[in-house]
Amino acid sequence: MQMRKGLVLVIVLGIMLVLLALAFGALYLMTQQARVAEHKIRRLRAFFAAQAGTIHTHELLRKGYPAEATHQVGAGIGQGYPLGGLTANISVTPVPPGTTGTVIDGTNRVDVTVNY
Repeated sequence: MQMRKGLVLVIVLGIMLVLLALAFGALYLMTQQARVAEHKIRRLRAFFAAQAGTIHTHELLRKGYPAEATHQVGAGIGQGYPLGGLTANISVTPVPPGTTGTVIDGTNRVDVTVNY
């Protein structure tokens, strides 16, 4: 009788150990998936912040603001672009005449940087 109780105890402890290992494995996988999802969300927010910064700069240029300037979008209140705590740094540089490549003479180059 004593031998059976000891054997049952060992079997129950073994099963509990396997369940504990499975629980820790599932916890690890869920944590990793949460990190990946958070990274994807932050990348998407940065993309849309950059897009909002580009639209904001195009509107400023359309309204006649100086072409050589650096703007920030998302830093202040009431700018019309809620970026969720992100700030888009936008620099506008006129393209010098005679520049070759994919840009057209007389246009403005718009660079948007978002730190996420």
